[in-house]
Amino acid sequence: MKMKKAAALLLSLALSASVFAACDKEKAKETENSETTGTTEEETTAGETTTSETTEPSETTDVFIANLSSYDDLTPDEVYEKYRAFATELEQKNNEAGFYYGFYDHFQDGKRIWILAVSNGATDFGYYTSINGEMIDVTEELGWEMPEKGIFSFNLFMRFPCILELRTTEINEFAESLGDGVYYGNILAASENVDKMIVEVWKPVQFNPEEYSALKVGDHHMLALVSVDPNCKIEDHYGWVYTEIEGYEDYLNDNPDLTAVEKTLFWYGASQYDSFFLPLGNGWEEISAFLNPVIIENDTIVEVCFG
Repeated sequence: MKMKKAAALLLSLALSASVFAACDKEKAKETENSETTGTTEEETTAGETTTSETTEPSETTDVFIANLSSYDDLTPDEVYEKYRAFATELEQKNNEAGFYYGFYDHFQDGKRIWILAVSNGATDFGYYTSINGEMIDVTEELGWEMPEKGIFSFNLFMRFPCILELRTTEINEFAESLGDGVYYGNILAASENVDKMIVEVWKPVQFNPEEYSALKVGDHHMLALVSVDPNCKIEDHYGWVYTEIEGYEDYLNDNPDLTAVEKTLFWYGASQYDSFFLPLGNGWEEISAFLNPVIIENDTIVEVCFG
């Protein structure tokens, strides 16, 4: 497998930017006392008259914008299958070397282009996307640094039921089930018919000082796939968010078979915006809401407060 070290590239870009900025500052110092925009200026020194002409100060832009020169416009379903197949191929070719994988998104031309991050967890890494039907290394073109979060072992990565971008969370396992109880957390994704959700939750607990000191970052966290009772009891706090949305009553009247979640103002309000319900492939959509709290019984949400 070919993986690049992009840190050197980023460093060289940063150095170039600082050099250009320094040059601009020096030029500004040289001209600030004698520069008059769009005019000529006469100076008299020891009886000698000289004429100097000034010009408009130059503008420079020291911003590096990463854009891919080429990419395939894939559906989320195609991304999910193709990127998982590529990860499987890398594992087989490298004798299960223990690489880490993660989905990252890149917005360009008004489109969400999915990138696959691959890392050995130490120094080497690469970013790949589909170009002309092939998974191509675009590490240098993107100029991104080594991923520190959002990458997972092959076995965990392959258990994700859809495209999941988790840059800000450390997850060590995808829980097969959750014990009955009251949890707090948030929704990461929902199935298209809202009968299942992917949730990140934790349980409120109390510790004595010794137990608290022994805690490590990431303890008591999980990510899990749970079912949703179609008649679950819901407390919906999204009324103050969607105060100007119209048509809610008509929506309820025209759709008598809605599930409990689909009847909420949270769900209706989100459906009115293109930025919600982004497809994640394999029958899943991206959606988010705080669960404050959620009650789970037999791996099924039976009561929830959308906060």
